[in-house]
Amino acid sequence: MKKVSLFFAAALMMSAIACNKTPENQTNPSADPSKDAPASEDPSKDVPAEKSKACKIVSLSVAAGDVVINGEIFEEEKFVELTYEPEQAFALSNAVATVEISEKATIAPDPATITDWTQQVKLTVTAEDGTTKAEYSVEPAPRQYTVAIARTKEELAVTMGAATIAKFGGNLHAFCAVDKWADAEGHVFNLNLEKVGDLNMTGLDDGVIVSMDNDEKGVLVAAVGYANADYTGTPSGSSELASTRIFAWKDGYDQAPVMLYDNPNNVAQYLNISGNLAGDMYAFAYPDGRQGQHHLWTFHEGSRPSGDEWRFFDTRMLDNRWGDSCDGDQSKEYFYAAGLNNGLSSGQNVSALEITPGEDGKPSGGIYVSLSASPEWDGTLDSSSKEWWRLGGDMVFVREGIDGEDIAMPAALFANGLITNELKHGGPHQYGNTDFAGGLKAFNYSGNHYAAIAHVGVQNAYLTIQNIDYYLDGEGSQYLLSSVQALATNPTNNKPSVAFVFDPATGNGYVLAGYIAGNDEATPAGYVLYTLTREAIQ
Repeated sequence: MKKVSLFFAAALMMSAIACNKTPENQTNPSADPSKDAPASEDPSKDVPAEKSKACKIVSLSVAAGDVVINGEIFEEEKFVELTYEPEQAFALSNAVATVEISEKATIAPDPATITDWTQQVKLTVTAEDGTTKAEYSVEPAPRQYTVAIARTKEELAVTMGAATIAKFGGNLHAFCAVDKWADAEGHVFNLNLEKVGDLNMTGLDDGVIVSMDNDEKGVLVAAVGYANADYTGTPSGSSELASTRIFAWKDGYDQAPVMLYDNPNNVAQYLNISGNLAGDMYAFAYPDGRQGQHHLWTFHEGSRPSGDEWRFFDTRMLDNRWGDSCDGDQSKEYFYAAGLNNGLSSGQNVSALEITPGEDGKPSGGIYVSLSASPEWDGTLDSSSKEWWRLGGDMVFVREGIDGEDIAMPAALFANGLITNELKHGGPHQYGNTDFAGGLKAFNYSGNHYAAIAHVGVQNAYLTIQNIDYYLDGEGSQYLLSSVQALATNPTNNKPSVAFVFDPATGNGYVLAGYIAGNDEATPAGYVLYTLTREAIQ
């Protein structure tokens, strides 16, 4: 009996143990998995997470200084377009890129290593999985505009003490801000041609402004002349110039100017500026008597590079201002046979665009416009002859590169009915038949290249704005502004000047032409302002 009871008790105990045991493939809901389930048995750790296949460029922009150009992404075409304003083109050649891509993706090459975005750049984005890829093409594209021009200030005849102005060659006014301009007497005006102040002349001492221009940002730069080699004495005219200095009003017209360069024992008239003083700037000036060779000075970030040599631009026109003799092939007969170029000149002007620093700082590339005023031969030829009249008036040429071929850019005085005798009153290039060197300014506006020429004849004062691209590439119309009469009346003995500035805030450009007459304190000066506007092409 005792044995049976013990057996029965043992059987009950084993049955209880069997009922409490959980099968291996079942989970006990009352069990604590953190205590009973080994870590290796967690299913989420047995299956690796799937890696991302995302490989997109989310955003891309490039920046240089305060200029930021945002890219527009066309995902289906895998294309990024960097649409920039034409005046922002300079930023693309030395820009820093900011790129956002898909999370955990990589990009090659590293955009941070690329600074030149002027041409197509290919970027490959690789997803986290290492196999899914997308190749994007990044290309710059200038925003396209239509350009219009309108005469916004008909005329202003003011007495401004032009005695000094009229005694020197030309380029006698310039912009000193995007909305203000100054004349060589130091008077400052707004765009309504109202006087608003005076130039700060601190540091000029005995010097007088003999020519002036502004850079692309509207910073005023002037050549200041002295009667003596030691920068003393006030010259009363071109013939008394002995030395010049180049000054810039970096901080505004009402602040003291900074001297950029000493030009001892040399003359610098018809100053013309290309580029940006804060970056790379090039200054041209007519030295008189150098057989067409103009000063060409380079500046970098507001100063002359150490040890930089003197260079020149050759207009290929002989200078006859001081009665230089012309013998042999360089004779008047050769001038006729040559058909206008390689001839004689009584005054010259040079303006340039898009010059870049080359090897050893030497100017590279560029578009150069030159103007030469051929003299009338007083009694040398019969005044009724065709050749005599050919010798009077301005001739304008454009060339690509400093050694390029000259291409003539004629005006349209006779074609537009502004003169009554094509040869007698038009001169060789139809700019008028006086031998004053005209005002000249080459400029960029909305991706186009132009040259404004203020010119005169015995019948009136005129303005022409040439489309340079028409002559170099056959693009567009010949003129932005075909030759027009600039002033309602023609001041006698007038000397023309012209300036340009661009206002990035409004997108407008301004061409200001001025015509100075006579040499006395009561001399009137006539000015005309044209405004360039643009509309984006959709």
